[in-house]
Amino acid sequence: MRLQGIVLRMHAMIKTSLCAAIILSGLMLGSCSKKPTGPDNAGDFPVAPTDLTIALGDRQISLAWRLTNLARVKSFRIYRFDSSQVALASSNPGERRFILLDTTRAQTYVDRTVKNGATYFYQISAVSTKGYEGPRSTEISGKPNVFGIRIAGGVTATRNTTITLNLTAPSTTVLMKVSNDTSFSRISWQPFQATVNWTLTPGDGQKIVYVKLRDRDGSESNALASDPIILDTTALITNVTENTGGVAKQSGETIHFRLTANEPDGRAVIDIVNAVQDILLFDDGTNNDKVANDGIYEGDFRIPGDIEIAQAKIRGRFTDRVGNVATAFTAATQVTILKAPDPVFLFAPATTGSQGNILRLTWSVSQEADFSNYAIYRSRTKNFNPNASSLIDHVTVQQTTSYNDANLQPGVTYYYQVVVNDVAGLSSTPSNEVEGKISPDVPPSAVTLNTPLLVGDGTNQVQLTWSQSSDRDFASYRIYRSATPRVDSLSTLVASVVNIASNVFTDQGLNAATTYYYRVYVYDQGRNATGSNIESVTTAQNTPPFPVTLAQPAIIDTSSLRLSWSQSLDADFASYRIFRSETPGVTNGTRGKDTQGNDIDVLVYIINTNPVTTTFTDTGLLATKTYYYRVFVYDRGNLSSGSNEVKARIRP
Repeated sequence: MRLQGIVLRMHAMIKTSLCAAIILSGLMLGSCSKKPTGPDNAGDFPVAPTDLTIALGDRQISLAWRLTNLARVKSFRIYRFDSSQVALASSNPGERRFILLDTTRAQTYVDRTVKNGATYFYQISAVSTKGYEGPRSTEISGKPNVFGIRIAGGVTATRNTTITLNLTAPSTTVLMKVSNDTSFSRISWQPFQATVNWTLTPGDGQKIVYVKLRDRDGSESNALASDPIILDTTALITNVTENTGGVAKQSGETIHFRLTANEPDGRAVIDIVNAVQDILLFDDGTNNDKVANDGIYEGDFRIPGDIEIAQAKIRGRFTDRVGNVATAFTAATQVTILKAPDPVFLFAPATTGSQGNILRLTWSVSQEADFSNYAIYRSRTKNFNPNASSLIDHVTVQQTTSYNDANLQPGVTYYYQVVVNDVAGLSSTPSNEVEGKISPDVPPSAVTLNTPLLVGDGTNQVQLTWSQSSDRDFASYRIYRSATPRVDSLSTLVASVVNIASNVFTDQGLNAATTYYYRVYVYDQGRNATGSNIESVTTAQNTPPFPVTLAQPAIIDTSSLRLSWSQSLDADFASYRIFRSETPGVTNGTRGKDTQGNDIDVLVYIINTNPVTTTFTDTGLLATKTYYYRVFVYDRGNLSSGSNEVKARIRP
């Protein structure tokens, strides 16, 4: 039930009060506002507000008033007296003493501190921008109470033009007027009734009923409006669509239906004629409904596996929220649903073939009328999903229900599924999955590892060779190395070679003067492995590299010298390191520092890993100084040899 305040507009006759007369005439009498002396004048006092109205509600009173000239008004003061107050003036016991309730800048005010059933009196005064308060308005009174109008039991819509009104009003209410509009034209007062039968205006749409009340003392309310109610006497379907686009659908796929009724809160269903009835659609934003409560009902229908129909009509039915039933609507398009073939049963495979490397598959015959083929899928993974990568063959004769899968790897488990395809391009669900495995594989024969050969200067490289494997399910050679005579698959794995014809490998980065032990394992597809014989080799003792020859530096400019030297041919070359000093006897840093703490021999530059680079330009030199240079060759064992020493001076 909606509660509304009744606005009791009481136009009180404005009487010229003694105070107002005195203010306007410039006189001073009794309790009237006193005109100040000095520069202020009577125009500084606002006039009394007029047209004071009151609206009564549930535990609240709303006031409104007018003032013609607001330019000099700062605020308004609200004064209140309630019927429970005691008169304070002994000379006049009936006199009402108003107290200041609140201040506001607006020309409206809501008093929410009142109680239902009590009578409250109000006066309003204006305060100027200079702080002067003008005379108060005439008083107005009201008694807050509970008022309400409930239409058709509170429903929001109805298909009946005759409805019931339930009215709530104070016990002092004696008369009422009921109307379908605010004019109350030709509506007479009638005795108040809490329940009234009422006829709404014809035509579908929103309806509001208005009521006026009068109490026993003749006070009359403004119109009390009901909550709106929708009069709805018809239901109509304007369109029904589906999204197949003429393309045939099958089990497991989805069709999206859409019914337009242009009103929410109804019940919409779709029939696929002669196939499926009562497919429920939604207008609540769920089940793929795009917009909630827009009067367009939508839904996705997932096709079950037992439907097959061609060019079926689509019929929509709709009942609105008040029970109106629309005429069924047939969509402009039709739907075709094709049933996929039934799956076949796949039996456990059997091993066959002279070498026992063939698995024979057999399955039940398909009864599909438009049979196309059996698709055979194989995988090494259990519970796989059939796809193009796992398809191995098709059998196109419906009565042929066997297949030989050859050239399989021994010891490997294979998993199979069969799918039935029809002429329309539909596929059955996969058959049950079976697994098969050809005869267990024996470990591969061992290869023979030849005596390792030292490569280069023999300090850090060893070449290994072995006989080629003849295993038919060869997977890889794996080369293991150890520092002890015991070499197995837990030793250091040096390399894995997957080419059966590749039987040469060079092991690099070894330490000089060290004994290494090697073994080559052959692995097959079943992860069986056999190790070769074990061979050992000891790398050569490392010796310092041969020194290079440093040529006389060339003067480039006033601060640069270019150095050049012969190329190192050391097999385990690591770097060139160029040292410079201002005194003869250049070393690779072994002379330490001078008395000032500077390096006597300065490492100018390092050229790593590339022995072909045999030049270097030293820049930032002083033309008046003599410089001494040597180039040291370092190998991977950190052994070194220094070149001859050269000196150079850049002359001014």
